[in-house]
Amino acid sequence: RSDLLATAIRQAKTIAGKWADVEQNASQLSDVISSVNSVQQLVRMIFVALSFVGILVLGLVLVFWVRGRMHEIGVLM
Repeated sequence: RSDLLATAIRQAKTIAGKWADVEQNASQLSDVISSVNSVQQLVRMIFVALSFVGILVLGLVLVFWVRGRMHEIGVLM
């Protein structure tokens, strides 16, 4: 997550100490971050659409099954 970047950099600097240089290059990766966010939104939309279609198909199967059993339902009542 990009909102935790400053905290992560501070922690990395304390862990690295004098052995490694830690610098922030989020400006160079902003295109990558926006691309990942757009892919995440696309996957979420596809998941919602597939869930809706699945529920619709199951509902139609149930309706057709009940319609096929109407005579039996009437006899039982």
